[in-house]
Amino acid sequence: MVVDAEMKSNAKPKGKASGTKNFQPLEDINITKAYKEITTDAAVGTDQDGGVYYTRISERFKELMGGDLIQERIPEAVKNRWLNTIQKALLKFTACLNKAVSEYHSGWQFDNYMALAKQKF
Repeated sequence: MVVDAEMKSNAKPKGKASGTKNFQPLEDINITKAYKEITTDAAVGTDQDGGVYYTRISERFKELMGGDLIQERIPEAVKNRWLNTIQKALLKFTACLNKAVSEYHSGWQFDNYMALAKQKF
């Protein structure tokens, strides 16, 4: 049907806001840095609600991006990127590194175990 084809062509893609670009590697790096900084901020501690917490991470992310800000990202987008993509990959890599370290090799340095973890990842 013509109506169905028109409706499909006008539909927004699921799971992604219309007009938003995919996250770039530099953005992922800076989200990770912002998460680490805000999480380890002793002045605030753990007495902040989730909304404030992720808003602070988002604000620090924007500061870290500076002039390289590819696209304005709302705090919810930064939060979702951290929880659904970056954190999952970090947990998977950490498991690979733990497995590599558990396989003792005489004379190996940490770099050798990192290389093995990357291979397993």
